Amino acid sequence: MKIKFYGVRGSIPSPGKDTVKYGGNTACVEIVIRDDYSVVFDAGSGIRELGRQYLENKIKKGMPVRMSLFITHTHWDHIQGFPFFIPAFVGSSEIKIIGAAKVDAKLDETLKSQQNYQNFPVALYEMKGKPTFMEIEEDQTVGIHFNKREKGGFDIGYNVNEAGNVNVRSKKLNHPYPGVFAYRLEYNGKVVVFATDTEHYSTVDSRLVKLAQDADVLIYDCQYTDEKYNEGESLSWGHSTPTEGIKVAKAAGVKKLVMFHYDPNSTDIDINRMWTDAVKQAGDDLDVVAASEGLEIDLG
Repeated sequence: MKIKFYGVRGSIPSPGKDTVKYGGNTACVEIVIRDDYSVVFDAGSGIRELGRQYLENKIKKGMPVRMSLFITHTHWDHIQGFPFFIPAFVGSSEIKIIGAAKVDAKLDETLKSQQNYQNFPVALYEMKGKPTFMEIEEDQTVGIHFNKREKGGFDIGYNVNEAGNVNVRSKKLNHPYPGVFAYRLEYNGKVVVFATDTEHYSTVDSRLVKLAQDADVLIYDCQYTDEKYNEGESLSWGHSTPTEGIKVAKAAGVKKLVMFHYDPNSTDIDINRMWTDAVKQAGDDLDVVAASEGLEIDLG
């Protein structure tokens, strides 16, 4: 299993520089389960680059793109890349989009709305990939099954609260929107937790600690430094800090903390400094990594 980062809501150029180290695309992370199937978290602008990779490595070679796309929530920076996702325009693609039920509108209606003709020239229902949708409640586990065909290959099946080959469980986060989910993915003895867009309070979030228990990797919202957050202007905006991520990771026994979803006004210098401080805070018993576009973490 391999984690690939395509959008981290990263940096702007540092003074005197015209390139960025961390990257400016919004949230998109791919979990490669096997060569012919992936789980993807969020469809921010980073999913456009993921689509380009699929075009070169799969579509042009006659291989279908088969994936489960879990949406944490439908704020624009987490869905804005989907209209530009190449596999959605290819008839052989199998794309299941999964997210929270009972928010302001159904999941498919929200994604359709950003592709209304006044916004985009191709409607969602006109995409040849014909993405399908599945809505889930908090604490439900999606069991993803690989069902072998008699003549070779496999079909992908989805069941709620029934263990599959891949299992993804949801938990609500602290964000000013009623349906923001963190996800815990379990496959082949490895665990990845994706918890972006959440705010800490006076005590560690016990719900998130439980979700992240003994995870190999926790990808956590690190938008602010402690100093910036404590200025007070960003209170109740639904974002957190590396310090709080370290607290959650240590309470849950996480092996690796990945800083993610930076303030979009951060420079590379700002993020480097934030990461250096976080490494010092974490000590020797927790590995801390700063996510950047192109980062890959191989879990074996």
